[in-house]
Amino acid sequence: MRISGASSSSTLSKVFRRVALTLAVCALGATQASAASIVYTKDGNVWIANPDGSGQYQVTLDGSPTSPYIHASQSDDGTIVANRGDKLYVLRQNGAVVRTIDTILGNGNPEISPDGLLIAHGVVRNACGTPPTACSTTMIRGIDGTERGFLIGGFELPAWVGNTRLALSSGGPWSYAIGSATSNTQQWAFTPLYTVPAFGSRIPSVTDVAVAPAGDRFAALADTSEVVVYSGNGPFPAGPTYQCHFEDATRQAIFEGPSWSPDGSTLSWGQQSGIWSVAIGATLDATCGGGAVPKLIIPGGKSPDWGPANVNPGARPTPSDPAPDDGALAVTVTAPRTAKLGALRSKGIKVGASFSAACNGAVALAVPKVEAKRLKIGKTDTIIGQVGPARLSAGPFSATIKLKKKYVRALKPARRMTAFVIATCAIGDGEPVFKGRKIIFTT
Repeated sequence: MRISGASSSSTLSKVFRRVALTLAVCALGATQASAASIVYTKDGNVWIANPDGSGQYQVTLDGSPTSPYIHASQSDDGTIVANRGDKLYVLRQNGAVVRTIDTILGNGNPEISPDGLLIAHGVVRNACGTPPTACSTTMIRGIDGTERGFLIGGFELPAWVGNTRLALSSGGPWSYAIGSATSNTQQWAFTPLYTVPAFGSRIPSVTDVAVAPAGDRFAALADTSEVVVYSGNGPFPAGPTYQCHFEDATRQAIFEGPSWSPDGSTLSWGQQSGIWSVAIGATLDATCGGGAVPKLIIPGGKSPDWGPANVNPGARPTPSDPAPDDGALAVTVTAPRTAKLGALRSKGIKVGASFSAACNGAVALAVPKVEAKRLKIGKTDTIIGQVGPARLSAGPFSATIKLKKKYVRALKPARRMTAFVIATCAIGDGEPVFKGRKIIFTT
């Protein structure tokens, strides 16, 4: 992460840059062709289970109602990626953290590619309109956390089609070939669509596409009230053909996250009641291949994601295992979630931080690029106030960050602002560690 606008730009560039993590993802071993599992979230944590819902294993233990893991997906070797707070977590099945990836401006619905090399997730960027304005779209990262680019346009709910293409949603299904231009998205013709009797003649919005690994079967949500199943007509750009759909008898259920088994014979999705699953026959037709009835297999589960890896977590890591990406230095930051712009301009804002060891660091208030441009205070991520750089002792630290004079004047017309308190420190010539916390400022 680069921050500009500081009085000592060369020093702050070194102090605040985000380190590229280099830990390798450890494979969980070869998987049997017949093996499979479902990764999902439940009660704020990541879980994994056998395809029938048995053998449920809790992968993470630190999720909570106030700080939950929201969504999880898995690669073919069983590597898991999940989002929590402003971070992505790359995990092994036993809960060991391979690495964490800071994602201050969004990490929704993270999806790891089958080969485990890329992550696609939701993010807010200047990606819509001319001139570009902020909107939700999809970011692509390497498994090491490095940003590979974001898609131009409001494309959400990414789902992998093999390792080379993404299915996306933006008022309907779209497709993006990995490695092409960021604007090279093409609409996917999911035709013919159908009318839902309860909706009269209206055609439902089709989003959240899931493609079976063989590419011959598709599933999607219709207005979040149904799961729609299609048969394929060949590789992209050929559009699939509607065959059948599943709906709750009460028509009150909200469906989410359809996912196919590795062999395409079973389809799962989430509802308020938990994760449901249904066998789809070899011949896909108006009866969904035989008229099988969906079953609730994991009560309370959300966002299922199938993978060919077996449930085989092994020994859980011990508390003495070192943190993989922060090393000997741990940094925390505390600040209010909301504050008043008038008080910020007149008095500054009081924040806190803590450092596990003596280090060289600083605490700053930074405005992200999208917000800085909107407020006309900068063209990139902009520091509007800071304390340090300085030599900081181990333990708690408190400071009042005051705005630089030019920003006191520039922010006078503002009625709302999103900013981040960033605490950062480094030991000697080592790489800096930083933590951030978002603050919403209002009048």
